[in-house]
Amino acid sequence: MVLVGMANIDKKLSKYPHLKYRIYKVYKFESYESQDIKQIISELSEIPITPDGLEYLATRHNQFRQIVKLINKIEKMAKTNEIKELNEENLRSILNERRILTRAESNVVSELVPVKNLTKCRIAGGNS
Repeated sequence: MVLVGMANIDKKLSKYPHLKYRIYKVYKFESYESQDIKQIISELSEIPITPDGLEYLATRHNQFRQIVKLINKIEKMAKTNEIKELNEENLRSILNERRILTRAESNVVSELVPVKNLTKCRIAGGNS
């Protein structure tokens, strides 16, 4: 049996010595370096991302599953907005969509315009 993805499993299992005794080997996966995250994103993303955009994304998440979810979200929004290349400005707009939409109720001008529902939004101004 292999257990993957549980943080601090050794501490949690120390409460149950009869189970901890049965674990043969424990591997700890190290966090990704900034360069590793940039390489993962550039290889998995179908839409080109500028160097400043990669630098911004490298600070967002540090787990592979989260990075893949981030790429999927970015690609979906980029295709909706017909953006050919993503830079830091585009990425900040895409990733902050919920915060911007909730502020739209106040007298702040929203940067996003809803298309059909809250899952699909267009960036006002069409920076592409």
